[in-house]
Amino acid sequence: MSHVFVSEGEKLFLLHSVEDDCRIDGRKCLESRRFKLETGIIANCHGSCHVRIGNTDLLVGVKANVGPPDSEDLNSGKVIFAADCSANASPVFEGRGGEELAAELVIILTKSFIPTFDLRALCVAPGKSVWILTVDILILEFGSKPNLIDAAGIAVKSALFNTRIPKVSFDQEIEELDVPEDPSDLVSLDVSRLPLLVTATKIGGHFVVDATEIEEAASTSSVVFAVDPVGQVIHTKMLGSGTLYMDPLKESWQHFKRLALNLHDDLDRLLQKDSVVT
Repeated sequence: MSHVFVSEGEKLFLLHSVEDDCRIDGRKCLESRRFKLETGIIANCHGSCHVRIGNTDLLVGVKANVGPPDSEDLNSGKVIFAADCSANASPVFEGRGGEELAAELVIILTKSFIPTFDLRALCVAPGKSVWILTVDILILEFGSKPNLIDAAGIAVKSALFNTRIPKVSFDQEIEELDVPEDPSDLVSLDVSRLPLLVTATKIGGHFVVDATEIEEAASTSSVVFAVDPVGQVIHTKMLGSGTLYMDPLKESWQHFKRLALNLHDDLDRLLQKDSVVT
């Protein structure tokens, strides 16, 4: 997916830099870039977030509607992810080039977030009505795929944290929804168990996190970890065509876990503000 060409000489230089734990932008191998984050910026959404990390720029909006439950689980609501790539986000998105990346991102987010979301809390009337949340991700600008995936995890969790839905109940006597008259009578979602994503990119025999475009071009494989706030791995996804051996991953896992837990702590603290930038 990388749109950057890297010569063999540049790859060798990157490899030596990573071996010395000093990347070309000055970061250590397991050091992420600082990010900018704003919440509640889309007026016609129930929740929203804007995130920028490096050259990746994302906008996430959450909309909530009441609808029928799935026949497989009549007492649970639904969370549906959708992604779209702006044609100006990257040269690789010209034509239909962004559809494959958007579809892959949706799969990763679905498998990472749905298992930890309390879908039963979205039930309005058992067997009749549930909240259906649609989480739309718009990729405004694209750096590297690892960077994009990690940014999407931050943006989605932040947008869901910012989401407020009407305190709707179901009147059993008349079998109709009871909508509060006060438009400010809203409830928030429980995001305390939701994960964040950390993508480790292999360069030579070492891993880096929050890879740049050049680092992605010099790599053949990456692995995405979805880690919840207590350090449990919810989902993993291999990226690229290269081979990843388990031993190096096991040796580095504690570092990735610590990064994810620190990110959870930082994000939780920032989200207590109405609009946050870090």
